[in-house]
Amino acid sequence: MAVNSLQEYWNNRYSIEGMIWGEHPCLAAKRSVNIFMKSNSKELLVPGCGYGRNSLYLALQGFRVFGVDISDEAIMIADKIAAPRRLSLQYKCQDVLKEKIDNKFDGILSINMLHLYDKSDADIISEIYCSLLNENGVLVLTSMSVNDPDYGKGKKVANNIYESKKGRPIHYFTQTSMQELIERYFTVITIGEIKEYENHGGKEHYHNMLYVEAKKK
Repeated sequence: MAVNSLQEYWNNRYSIEGMIWGEHPCLAAKRSVNIFMKSNSKELLVPGCGYGRNSLYLALQGFRVFGVDISDEAIMIADKIAAPRRLSLQYKCQDVLKEKIDNKFDGILSINMLHLYDKSDADIISEIYCSLLNENGVLVLTSMSVNDPDYGKGKKVANNIYESKKGRPIHYFTQTSMQELIERYFTVITIGEIKEYENHGGKEHYHNMLYVEAKKK
């Protein structure tokens, strides 16, 4: 998907729906705290941070957090939420795939970002994640599974990629395809499926997500 199309899609959604997934952190973000603490992580990057519900949660746990997102609408919401709090939390509107991030981090939390890209771009992003981590840095990520109820819905764009919402193709991963992608740059610590609860669009539902914890090689 072209960068301007991706940015336009998310800007439209955030401008209309605001805090789409509510104010509470997702299950994967809460899980990630354990491995980030065990690995003595201090500085965390949250790419695709949206309006910051997971970034804020990590900052409240005592981490120094830098969140980036392609949507300037999302970043405006995130800044507004963070402004009254005295936390080590910064945001920037930035495209991880196209714009270089100069800092290095102890950990990365990537929630539902890789599935927005085809196999080629997902591989590039994985390599970028590796380059942004300090030695022994930790990556925690989630991405849509082929076992998700939405798999196969909409227009088929490519193998395991379907466009159920115009302007937002989703790349559904098998556990094997995800492991092959991540293991090029990381040692996988754990990989499996989790169910993430969501309530938006007037409907409560769950998504089957692949959950990965990995360490930089």
